Amino acid sequence: MPTEDDKATSVDAVADTNVPGDAARTSASAPMSTTTHPTIAEHQDDGASLSARVPESVKDQANKLAGDAATRARSAAEEGKAKASETVRNLAASTRDAANQFKGTQAEPLTQYVNGAADSIEQFASTLDEKTVDELLDDLRVMVRKSPAIAIGAAAAVGFALSRFAKASERAFDATGGTTTPADRDA
Repeated sequence: MPTEDDKATSVDAVADTNVPGDAARTSASAPMSTTTHPTIAEHQDDGASLSARVPESVKDQANKLAGDAATRARSAAEEGKAKASETVRNLAASTRDAANQFKGTQAEPLTQYVNGAADSIEQFASTLDEKTVDELLDDLRVMVRKSPAIAIGAAAAVGFALSRFAKASERAFDATGGTTTPADRDA
């Protein structure tokens, strides 16, 4: 038959298997410890709050970087718009000069058309000055949706003009004593 000492030992064994950690173990002869240890659920809560804080700070940092990039892009777009407007105004002035050269020649009837083209170019420059970059992009999207063929044709014309400009610049560089040789151009 079990004695009182045997009962106390079996209670200790049960207590040892049910409660993790040495400080939480009790015995019949030792008083209960008042130290508390975090439970697994409490550790999970700490991990969840930490994992919730980390993505928020990463999101905040990413949003800040995106905002900085957007500000720089907008600034560059505004600068590019101003340069484009100036270039278009110079093109309008050059077109008017070309029209003036037709006066007194057989091509004088063309001056009206060339001046009309200069007026349209100047009007486009004014539009560039008056509208924001966002408004210009919206106008471009609407134009492409309404008539994609015109958009493709305009892109092809711009590409052709840029290639002609590049070739003319190369020839001008060669004429001014540049170091480009015909072999370099063929490569």
